[in-house]
Amino acid sequence: EFYDFFINTIIVTVGTVVVSISIGCLAGYSLARYSGYASVVILIAALAFRALPRLTFILPFYSIGNALNLLDTRFLVILTLVAVNQPFTIWMLRSFFMDIPKDLEESAMVDGANRLTAFRKVIIPIMWPGIISTALFSLLLAYNEFLLVRILTQTNWTLPVAISRFTGGEDPRHLTLAAAAAVSATIPIVIVILFFQKNLVKGLAA
Repeated sequence: EFYDFFINTIIVTVGTVVVSISIGCLAGYSLARYSGYASVVILIAALAFRALPRLTFILPFYSIGNALNLLDTRFLVILTLVAVNQPFTIWMLRSFFMDIPKDLEESAMVDGANRLTAFRKVIIPIMWPGIISTALFSLLLAYNEFLLVRILTQTNWTLPVAISRFTGGEDPRHLTLAAAAAVSATIPIVIVILFFQKNLVKGLAA
């Protein structure tokens, strides 16, 4: 049963990170290069949504999931976590794109590349440390999410919700199970952080 919850956690976390980073890269790049009034409005709106507490998102997403028959599905959890974490990824990636000179993509466009090709072949390779840093923060936010997962699912829980089952009751064995589950849930994150340690340090330094 713990293995099933772990698989749910991996699917939800990876799905959230992939979608958030894909949208965040395109949005962050666009907002970094466009200096019009609309970009300021979008950034302020994103910051306002980021400042809202988790409880604000529960009722609308619960209503959407109920109307579309998506309650207790991984898709709804991924959709909700992407919506909650997207302002963070946009702001963070935009700050990295702002530090990259426009001359690089303009030189590629002079050589015949369109903007999307220049973005994909010139900007993204330079941006890898920043992308990995943002992805790791998004991973931690999605991996450790408790409240939204607990409300939107009844059986397809992730590890933080599953571990909470062992913290109640009078049986002392539950505490041992909770401790073992917490350590088991922490190990994958430690491995990921150690594997991407150099990129994380480069991204944070940048």
